[in-house]
Amino acid sequence: MIQGYDPRTGKPAGDPVAETADGALDRIAAAAGAAAGPWERTSRADRARALHLVADALDARTADLVAVADTETALGVPRLTGEVARTTGQLRLFGAVLADGGYQDVIVSPPAEGVPGLARIKRAIGPVAVFAASNFPFAFSVAGGDTASALAAGCPVVVKAHEGHPQTSVLTGQIVADALASAGAGDGVFAVVHGVAAGVRLLRHPAITAAGFTGSTRGGLALARICAERPVPIPFFGELGSVNPVVILPGAAAARPDAIAAGYAGSLTLGAGQFCTNPGLLFVPGDEGLRAALTQAIGAAAGAPMLSERIHDAYAEAVDDLADSRSVTPLATGQPGEGPWAATPHAFETGLADFAAGLPSLAQERFGPAGLVITYQSADDLPGVLAELGGNLTGVIHADESSAADMSAARQVADVFARTAGRVVFNGWPTGVAVTWAQHHGGPWPASTAPGYTSVGATAIRRWLIPVAYQDFPPALLPAALRDPAGPAADDAGSPRSGS
Repeated sequence: MIQGYDPRTGKPAGDPVAETADGALDRIAAAAGAAAGPWERTSRADRARALHLVADALDARTADLVAVADTETALGVPRLTGEVARTTGQLRLFGAVLADGGYQDVIVSPPAEGVPGLARIKRAIGPVAVFAASNFPFAFSVAGGDTASALAAGCPVVVKAHEGHPQTSVLTGQIVADALASAGAGDGVFAVVHGVAAGVRLLRHPAITAAGFTGSTRGGLALARICAERPVPIPFFGELGSVNPVVILPGAAAARPDAIAAGYAGSLTLGAGQFCTNPGLLFVPGDEGLRAALTQAIGAAAGAPMLSERIHDAYAEAVDDLADSRSVTPLATGQPGEGPWAATPHAFETGLADFAAGLPSLAQERFGPAGLVITYQSADDLPGVLAELGGNLTGVIHADESSAADMSAARQVADVFARTAGRVVFNGWPTGVAVTWAQHHGGPWPASTAPGYTSVGATAIRRWLIPVAYQDFPPALLPAALRDPAGPAADDAGSPRSGS
C-alpha cells in the first residue's frame, strides 16, 4: 500500500492506495497498445476537443483537487490553485497546437525525372509512460504537460503516479478518465498505475514505446538504463538536475543591490526551494553593498515544510556537506520553518578560484532553499568557469543596460549560456516557467537526457512523434494530413505554423 503524508505534521494523510499488481499492469499496457492506432487516427479536432473537456473538468473540480493535494504536499492553497490553472492551460495550449497542425512537419517533394515522389510527416510514436513528479502534483503529474502533449500527439498515456501524493493522483486520474470517456476516447487511451515496482514493469512492457520523467538525476538514470536495456530500447525524455547559475554584473550590483537581493531570496526559497529552476549558484562581484543586502534578505527568509521526509533529509545532508567544505563559509541563515520536515534557508559563499578548484562537487544540485554565492574580481574570469558547470535548464544574467562594460560582459556570458542552458534569462530569475509556444525547458546533460527537446511549451509534443516518409504512394493510402498538405490556417492565438 502507498500512504501519503502531511509534511506539516509527518502524519498520514488520507487512505492508502493499493499498488498496481503485475496482472493489472499488463492489462493496462496491453490496452494502451490496442488503443494506439484508433487514438492516432482520431481527428486533430476531436483530440483537441477531448483536451478541452479534460481542462474544463479539472477546472470544475479545482477546490476538491487543491484540498486533497494540500494535505499531501503542504504547498498551500494559493500555490496549488495556480498550479491547477497552469495544468488546464497546458491542456488548452495543446488543443491550439492541434488546431495549428504544423507540429506534423508535413513536407512533400513531388516526383521528378529519376527522383521518386516523397511525402514526409511526423506520426505518433505509440503508448507513452509518464512518471509523475513530486514537486508539481498537477502541472508535472497525472494531467501535466507530458500527459497533455502525448495525448495531443495521438499517443495513449499510462501515468506512473508519484508516491508522495497518491490520493491527489487518484482523484486527478478519475477526472481525466471520465472526461476522456465523455469525449469518446476508447479504453486504453489513459490510465494511472501506482508503485515503484509497477513503474519498472511499465517501462519494460513491450507495448510502451517512449517515456517521460521529471525528477532526480539518480532516479532518471535508473529509468533511462531500463529503457536502454530493453530487448527493444525506447527513447527516454528525462528532466533531471540543474543548478541554474545566476550572474550579477558589477553595474547591476551597484545600481540595484536591494532589488537583486530580494529577488534572489524570493527565487531561492520559493516553494521551499523545491523547484528544478532553483538558483543554486549566484556569481557576484566583490561589492559589499550587495553582499550586505544578500545577507539581510536571506536572513529574513522563512523556511517551510518540504514534500517528504526523504527530501528533507537529503536537503539537510546537502547543507551539512556544503558547510563542511574548507573553501566555503556561511553567508546567512534564514528563519526555521515549522514542522518535522521544514527546511531552513541557507546561503554560503566562496571565491571564484576556490569554486573552480572545487568543481564538480561545489556545483552539485542541492534540492531545497540552499544557495552558494561565488564572488569574482573581474567579469572576464567568468566565462571559463561557467563553461565548466555542465548543462542547466536556465542561465541568468543581471546587467545595467546603461553600462557598456556590463553589456560587453553580458554578451560573453550569454554566449556561454547559449551552449550550456536551455533558457537564458536577462534581468530576471529562473523560477517560473511560462507555458508558451516559444518555451524551451530542457538543456544539456545533466539538465535533461535529450537536450533537443522540451518538457514545457508547444514543442513538447515533438518528443512523442517520429517521422515517416511515404514514397510514390497513391493519395488514397496516405494519412489525411498528406492528402491535404496545405492544412488549416493558423489558429486564433496568432501562432505561426513554424512555431509549433
